[in-house]
Amino acid sequence: MKNKITILLLILIAVPCVYAQEEIYPVENQSLFMIGGSFQTWKTQDYVTPINQFSFPMALIFPIGEQFKMTIIHSPAISWWDQNHRLSGLSDTWINGTYVFWSEKGMLSMGLGAPTGKTRLTNTEYELSQSWLSKNVFRYNLPVYGQGLSVKVGTAYAIPLGQQVIFGFGGQYIYHASYIPVAYSYTVADEVRIADEEFNPGDETNLHFGMDIIPHENMKLMFDAIHTQYNRDIFSGSEVYGSGAKWTIDCGLYYRFRQHFFWTHLQYRQQGKNELLQGLSIEEESLNTNGAQVDTDMMVKIFNYQNGALFALWDGRFYGKNEVDQGGATIVGLGTGGEFQISDRTKIDFHFKYLVGFLFNQDVKTRVEGLDTRFTMTLAF
Repeated sequence: MKNKITILLLILIAVPCVYAQEEIYPVENQSLFMIGGSFQTWKTQDYVTPINQFSFPMALIFPIGEQFKMTIIHSPAISWWDQNHRLSGLSDTWINGTYVFWSEKGMLSMGLGAPTGKTRLTNTEYELSQSWLSKNVFRYNLPVYGQGLSVKVGTAYAIPLGQQVIFGFGGQYIYHASYIPVAYSYTVADEVRIADEEFNPGDETNLHFGMDIIPHENMKLMFDAIHTQYNRDIFSGSEVYGSGAKWTIDCGLYYRFRQHFFWTHLQYRQQGKNELLQGLSIEEESLNTNGAQVDTDMMVKIFNYQNGALFALWDGRFYGKNEVDQGGATIVGLGTGGEFQISDRTKIDFHFKYLVGFLFNQDVKTRVEGLDTRFTMTLAF
């Protein structure tokens, strides 16, 4: 029960998200170093050249004593579309610490987003980032390179309701400092000028609720809900934009049978109306430009071999159009993955997925296809 409570606390507060599967995401009191490579490419019927990204994610997880754990995450990347649209550099570096207390029922989390990522993008770099990399439906490993200094603090508490149910709740606040996202160049009277105003993203407040249900020793159900409230964005000293509040609902199912397992995850996101600068004041938009988004993933262990296993993968992305009839998408993918235990302390994981589908904007349907390949080596020490 103690490990199950710790896992639920990690679900409530950890970034990036983890899911409550000991076999998939083990919670162990040992140090881990993970390093890998990822290649993602997407092509649409409107363009001959695809949008590509090589990223090199790495993470270091190490406990300090029995109750405190540190995590450092970094992911440099190279992205390109054509000769004129290229973007490469470091990502921001997240340094997180978690402290568990009250017999591992409570947790305090603090994190620092060090501004090591690339900012002050050129016109073409910014166009590549905003038009393609940052679109949720493509799930690029590094959608945004740099977002300035960030600091987060959160807490969570888990309550066991008998032997089969654990309920948890928590909250998190994320502070964002100002930075210069783009150095936009333009020409006036044959003179090239640079616009590089400061931008301050709105701070975020998150409320978390979660529940793990274990109806059978081989089955686990997971439910998580996150409500996010955003402060207004400030550009060049003036409030210019306010993101609508967002609800995120996560559901998961894990089932083990013999030496195999089945795992599936569904995430639903819906954001409220944004606020926009209209003249001299900020007004709520009349129609919601944020549509509902549903992402589904599935993993099945289908074959065991010496020191490893083979998996079948499913990926589905179903995005509804917003109230201005834009932003819809239906994309599905199939793939395979595997793991190989090189030694007691070294493991290799990989996956390969092919995806195909359509983007919907008003009466226009655009076909897209993509590849998602990842390789990770984990060293325990």
